[in-house]
Amino acid sequence: MLRIGSRGRLVVYFVVAFVLILILVFAQLSGNPQTVQAGSTITGALGLLFVLVQLVAQLLDNIQKDKKPSDLAITNALTELETAKRCLEEKQYQLAIDKTTSIIRILPKKGEAYQIRARANAALGKVHSALEDYQKAIELEPGFPFNYSGRAQLLRDIGDYSGAIRDYSKALAVAPELSGSVFPPLYPFQAA
Repeated sequence: MLRIGSRGRLVVYFVVAFVLILILVFAQLSGNPQTVQAGSTITGALGLLFVLVQLVAQLLDNIQKDKKPSDLAITNALTELETAKRCLEEKQYQLAIDKTTSIIRILPKKGEAYQIRARANAALGKVHSALEDYQKAIELEPGFPFNYSGRAQLLRDIGDYSGAIRDYSKALAVAPELSGSVFPPLYPFQAA
């Protein structure tokens, strides 16, 4: 199917409008009442057709936006998520970022993909991107403590200790049973 971007569509609209105006002008210049009537009728019909084409194009765009990924695409994305985890473990951070970005295109509400990408971005020193991904992961999965603890570690590393304490506290509030063993970086902030 031919896909025309918004700029291309605008050009087509102007060309059609120009042709409609030309038909009317030539019909008027002919001076023949039958030609003027035929020109007006053709222009009206083409104008209606033009509006109909615009409506159909907009409807097709809306349908395309609402299109859900296929079961195969979802299965492949979940398999890729496992591969992205392995890439992260093997310190292939850019590959992990690339894979999770592809996964997010298919499964934009998969918080785990954002968390993996955040960890890879953090490892590469891309602090801003990592913080954005942790934020998205937290929005999607607020009950997952490792999103908070991961962001807390990053905040601690950049010197935002109050932000780190806030996120460590949230992580512990979500999963108090994990205190001490999973969140040891909290201890340097505790009073002696």
